[in-house]
Amino acid sequence: MLPPRSSNADHAQYLGIVLRTSGPGAHHGEFASYYKSRVMPDFFTVVDDPRPQKIDGLTLTGSYDVDDEGVKAEPVTVIDRASS
Repeated sequence: MLPPRSSNADHAQYLGIVLRTSGPGAHHGEFASYYKSRVMPDFFTVVDDPRPQKIDGLTLTGSYDVDDEGVKAEPVTVIDRASS
């Protein structure tokens, strides 16, 4: 577990994420060669749909029909054919 007062940089380091700033020197490090290149197959799509309450008989936690602001829940395509 992370300490309760840890910073975003601490969280990123814990998760193995490299934080980058904008600008010419921003794209360096272990994964720099992947910058703006395809890293997933083109058939890969991710949809965030908060509406299902069960899948294969298992109850899902966190589903909702209307959010905290009264907006009807709708599916959102997060990654469409491996493009975000």
